Formats: sequence, C-alpha cells, structure tokens
Amino acid sequence: EKVYCRDTNAQTVTVVDGPAAILPSQALSSFIFVPLLFILMVLVYGGLLVWLDLGLLFVCVVIILMLGCYYPSARNTVARFSAYKLSKDFIKNESKESDENNQVTY
Repeated sequence: EKVYCRDTNAQTVTVVDGPAAILPSQALSSFIFVPLLFILMVLVYGGLLVWLDLGLLFVCVVIILMLGCYYPSARNTVARFSAYKLSKDFIKNESKESDENNQVTY
C-alpha cells in the first residue's frame, strides 16, 4: 500500500531503515500485486465483453489497450522494487564495512 498507491509522477523516497521502513514482505507483496491485479482485470473485463457477445476482435483490442495502460505501472513497480533491493544491499554492505573498520585490535 505504501508503494503501490502513489502518484506515478511523484518522486519516491524508499525508507529502508528505521521505524517507518518498508518491510521486505511489503515490497514483495507490492511487486506481486501489480501483475495479479492486471490478470484479474483482464479476466473480469474480458469475461464481461465475451458475455456481452461483442466479438473476439473487440475483446482482443480492449485487452491490448489494457496492456498498454498496464505497462507504465509495471515498469514503475519493477523500478521501485529494484531500488528497494539495491538500497537494502547498500545498507547491508555499508554496515558490514563499518563493523570491519571499527574492530579493536589489542
């Protein structure tokens, strides 16, 4: 919800550490939600158009138009998930380096 329900043109700041951080399960569920929503929309609208007997060509055109509308959302979701993973990996590597640099040798 934190990631999905945003304006597509808004700048995104992904919080990966602290009390307001996006949990890995939230990032993964957002990544999985977008294609599942598209599949559900195609099934519902496609089924409705077939039920109304509007013809196979019209149904295919509508599905292609839906795919065109889906593409930017899918691209943004993949970019956000990639940025989240990159940020988590960066923090993990940085904390590992700081632990190595702060070692006390006697």
